[in-house]
Parts: sequence; C-alpha cells; structure tokens
Amino acid sequence: MEQVVENNLIKTPDSQLDAELAEMLAEIEGEELSEDGVEEILASSDEDIEAAVAEVEMAEAKAQVYEEQEAEEEKPAIATRDPSTPKQKVVKTSTKVNTTGMKTSEAIQAVLGTDWKSFMALDLGDLDDNGEVKQEVVDYRLKEFDGLAKKQGAKAVNVFKWVAKGVRLEAYVDQAMKTLIADGEMSSDGLRKKYLAHPYSAGTANSQTSQIMNVLPALGVAHRSARGLLTLNPASTLVQHYKTVNNIS
Repeated sequence: MEQVVENNLIKTPDSQLDAELAEMLAEIEGEELSEDGVEEILASSDEDIEAAVAEVEMAEAKAQVYEEQEAEEEKPAIATRDPSTPKQKVVKTSTKVNTTGMKTSEAIQAVLGTDWKSFMALDLGDLDDNGEVKQEVVDYRLKEFDGLAKKQGAKAVNVFKWVAKGVRLEAYVDQAMKTLIADGEMSSDGLRKKYLAHPYSAGTANSQTSQIMNVLPALGVAHRSARGLLTLNPASTLVQHYKTVNNIS
C-alpha cells in the first residue's frame, strides 16, 4: 500500500482508499471485480450513492413497520364485556368475626367455629373414654369464661384465636406464661415487677397483673395455690401448645 508522510502523519492516497473500498464491496457481494469494474464504481456520482443509501433506509423502515404490525397481530385479544350482559356484583368476604355485644363464652364459640367444643379440653383429664370432651367440663369452662370481667374475657378470646387461627398472643399473656412455665409458679408481685421492668407504667403493670391472675386459672393454665400465687398446671393443653410453639422442652 502506497503511503505518504505529511506533517508527521502517514496518509494513504484517496484513490487507493477508493479502490480498496470497491474491492471490499465486491467481496461482500460475493463476486470479484475487474479493474474496469472498480473504475465504474468509483465513477459513480455522489447523487447515486445518496440515492442508494436513501433506498436502503426506506427498505429498513418498511421492514420495521411490517415487524411491528405482525407483533400487534400476535398479541392476544383483550376480552371485552358484552354491553347486553349485566355487571356481576363482587361480594367481598371477611374471615374476621364480629364479637361485639357477645358474652365471652359466645365470642369464644364464634371464633372457634363448629368444632369449638374440642377446644374446651384444657386439661388432659377433660376427655372421656371415647376421647370426647366431657359435657360437665364444657359447662364448667363456659361458666368460668362468662365470670371474667370484660377485659379479662378479651384476653381469653385472644388465647383461643392464637391456638386456632395463629394470631399473635397478647404480650401481657405471653410474658405471664413464659414466667409461669420457667418458674413453675408466679406471684402477683413477681409478675408486676416483670411488667415494670419491661418497662410498663405502674398503672398498666397493676391492671395487667390483676387481669392475668384471673385469666390463667379460667383457661386451665394454672391453679390458685394461695392468695396472689399461681402454680403451673403441667396437664394444661395450652401450656403444652405454648411449649411447642416456642420450642420449650
């Protein structure tokens, strides 16, 4: 290749570059050109080249339009509602049970559903020889629940929701059961100190302690062994469930 050094730059003559370009075009087309053919290509005017480029660009634009049209045709048709067909009303259902105005025993039955009696076996000794909950036990449990004050009853309902539906156990009940299981017994003074250390206010600690000391015996979790003292019931089904959920041996 002939090259000329100009201003410290190596420059190839334009005629030689044009010849090489023509030869490359010929290779792309798959045929060899003679010297006359090369001269004929190089003799093409700028107008011819611009026209050829414009033609190629037009062909590419058409091809793109065709591809977009084919893509639109392949899209699934959007279903439309027949105007003559009346709209169907969507009915939203909720799994939340409204227990407003119910007694505690009624609220517990409502959240547990048709199989509520089986949950009344809060002690391993509550079943008869056929594995059914004794009726006298059912009656006793319901009476105990209805004997709780309103906020105490709400705690009992929460415990059954925790067992049957997996809702979160109330923090005050959780702390009390954890303490009772760990120590085997729990005094009202000891539980109050646990709440104060959480920390809860003195008013909250006193109120929650009073509620818990009544709720846990009604649920069969503990026995009242003395005034202000609860002893763990090892046969309690709720205690066994708590240990299983919290991986306590």
